[in-house]
Amino acid sequence: MVLRKGFTLIELMVTIVILAIMFTGLLQMVFLGMQADIAVRNRIFAQNLLSQQVENLRTISENDPLWGNDGDNNDLDDFSTPDFGPDTIFYGDYPFEVIRNVADDIPQQNMKTSRIHILWNFRNQRIFEDVVIWIGR
Repeated sequence: MVLRKGFTLIELMVTIVILAIMFTGLLQMVFLGMQADIAVRNRIFAQNLLSQQVENLRTISENDPLWGNDGDNNDLDDFSTPDFGPDTIFYGDYPFEVIRNVADDIPQQNMKTSRIHILWNFRNQRIFEDVVIWIGR
């Protein structure tokens, strides 16, 4: 009886295939994690940009031209012809658009509403917030 030591070629190839499958799955998880990290960073930047725009708008007078309306009170969600913008701001290589629309007497008389939109990922993602002020506060 001959005693063999070591592995056969078939055993080594099966081991290599199993390891390759495991590493492929691991690399996919790493890649998806990196994509999720970028998406979260972009969302945080957009939220901070929106907060900054809201605070800037809250500090100015209602007579400031930034509270001007183009006469269309039904355009708060209009992206094609906004009252202000689009202004492009870059975060690394990623462009973010700031668009603002103003409506008079919404939600009620003697009020102005400005809806600020932040768009990114080629406009596939967006967040917005309304800023409402009293006229003659």
